[in-house]
Amino acid sequence: MFSDTTRRGRWRVEQTSSFVHVFGDTTLDLREAEWPSSDIEIRTTGLFGDVKLLVLPGTDVILQGTTILGDQKIDQPTGAPANGLRVTLTANGAFGDVKVHFLQPGEDLPKWWRRKGAKGRRA
Repeated sequence: MFSDTTRRGRWRVEQTSSFVHVFGDTTLDLREAEWPSSDIEIRTTGLFGDVKLLVLPGTDVILQGTTILGDQKIDQPTGAPANGLRVTLTANGAFGDVKVHFLQPGEDLPKWWRRKGAKGRRA
């Protein structure tokens, strides 16, 4: 509560993972994570906070769940070849956004996004 959860770099993601946030953000960077299989499930529940998921281009992302007074968006690039990885993200929450970004390892989000995202308003 009142803090952020961030996972990035080399970390082991579980087959099924759950994250809860209240007045804080959850950022999950799966680009360098160790996957137990090619198909994982992530569940988030939040109140007054954003969820940001970063994956490699070509990852199949299924976004489901309900967001009240917030947005859910997948920033899917066109033309990226499939890499055989699949993430099912079930995000339920209120007063926060859910954003999925496709980036290469080491690639940062655009500065305009980080500036706005730093205030928790946009992701």
